[in-house]
Amino acid sequence: FAVASGALYVIGTLATTGLPDRHGPKPVIAAGLATGVVAVVVIAAAPTFGVALVGKGLAGIASSLTFVAGARYIAGLYGARRSHMALGFYGGGYPLGGALALALMPRFAAATGDWRGAFWVEAALVAACLGLWLLATPVAPVPRRGSIRDAFRCLNCWWAGVQHSGFAVATAAGAWISLFLLREFDLPLAAAGALGSLLLFVTTVMRPFGGWLVARRTLRTRQAMALGNGLIIVGVVLLGLPGRPLAVALAGAVLLGIGGGLPYASVFNTAAASLRDAPA
Repeated sequence: FAVASGALYVIGTLATTGLPDRHGPKPVIAAGLATGVVAVVVIAAAPTFGVALVGKGLAGIASSLTFVAGARYIAGLYGARRSHMALGFYGGGYPLGGALALALMPRFAAATGDWRGAFWVEAALVAACLGLWLLATPVAPVPRRGSIRDAFRCLNCWWAGVQHSGFAVATAAGAWISLFLLREFDLPLAAAGALGSLLLFVTTVMRPFGGWLVARRTLRTRQAMALGNGLIIVGVVLLGLPGRPLAVALAGAVLLGIGGGLPYASVFNTAAASLRDAPA
């Protein structure tokens, strides 16, 4: 189920990455949010697993439209005053959404009587986000001379992509950690969801904080990346220790969240600066 979303996200990102530079980021983000509403509605109304899978694929496309465009919106909004902290706040929205889903979806399901009801509530929330986004300040497109083919030839862009895999570890861990806590420590579902969301909440806080540290030159970009990688490794080790108590597992989740959040702005600003002809 998750692979369908992830695969279409990758394909969609490679195919649509130039749209924010050509048409401006605001309409592209609006299209992504609208696609997200449709995706959740399809999942909520799906009569079969196959239809739900289509909805999950649409969610991947929605994410591919919004993710890069959001970073370009921040760059366009600040221009020469590009803000690491602002990009960190933007990036923090992704794990925050995941954390809220882990914590609230079981409660929505209980309140509405089933999981379909929870997805209908989610669709309404995404639609509300779309409505708020339409009120945002528009940003002019940034004409680009390059393309995704130029990015494939940019070695530093590939290194940024390798660094980005650390974020994927934190995101993937956030997706399964509630089930991990449920099975390993026999916690109630609501408690496992609440404690599991801690990882993503920490990531949310650390993304703007990491940007702030780089902006004030407390950390250099490469230092932030190296520190983030080290913390991810320690966090995964603590989670994987056999027979670890709950407190140690939660400490590992916190370290994983810090490592997945701290270098966020550094990675994406480095990637954009590495290929100025095609920053998106």
